[in-house]
Amino acid sequence: MKNASLRELIRVAYQVREFQISGGPNWIDSAHYDIDANTKDKANPKEWLSTMTSLLQSLLEDRFKLKLHRQTKELPVYVLTVAKGGPKFQPSNEKSCPSFNWIRNSPPPGQIANIHCGAAELTNAQLNRTLDAVGISMTGATPDAPGLTWFLSRELDHTVIDKTGLTGLFDFYLEWNRAATLDKAATSADPDNPSLFTALNDQLGLKLASEKGPVEVLVIDHAEKPTEN
Repeated sequence: MKNASLRELIRVAYQVREFQISGGPNWIDSAHYDIDANTKDKANPKEWLSTMTSLLQSLLEDRFKLKLHRQTKELPVYVLTVAKGGPKFQPSNEKSCPSFNWIRNSPPPGQIANIHCGAAELTNAQLNRTLDAVGISMTGATPDAPGLTWFLSRELDHTVIDKTGLTGLFDFYLEWNRAATLDKAATSADPDNPSLFTALNDQLGLKLASEKGPVEVLVIDHAEKPTEN
């Protein structure tokens, strides 16, 4: 990792969003660090995330003397429900798709993106954001197997709570515009350039509503600047 603040390191180590980190010294965002570390043994691909986060947590405790505790607070959240007319997606019938793989770019011209048991977030030339998913749940079981609400939480920078009542695995295909999502007023003026809120309703038959709800946060009790190596 290069030029990372302590807040960014905590976010990665504990797999939380920035709004879930509270307290800490005044240099938590201003001081930046490079980390160059190797594991003794190569992690199993299915366990790489849990291995990496565990090692990074240990590094923060050792080098930054980081101490924190978890707390639940009432914060703004989005609640996901089924819109009027019902869902516009189907249960997944995929039985032999490859394991989930992070894909951030569109495939080369003439090639089709691999279909995974999970989701591939692609860049779309027209609407700039695409979520292409086969065989994922609404909430996801672990960080290695994220669900739809995990992707929505990351995109909206708010916790998304699933109240759809839908269980099982589903196939999703969703296109939206990030700029329109940030500027909600633009959605009504340009229906062909939908925000994530509009796209969820029109394309998937799902609705997001803003409420307040319980959100787990990490409270920093102590941290020190590390000494030089």
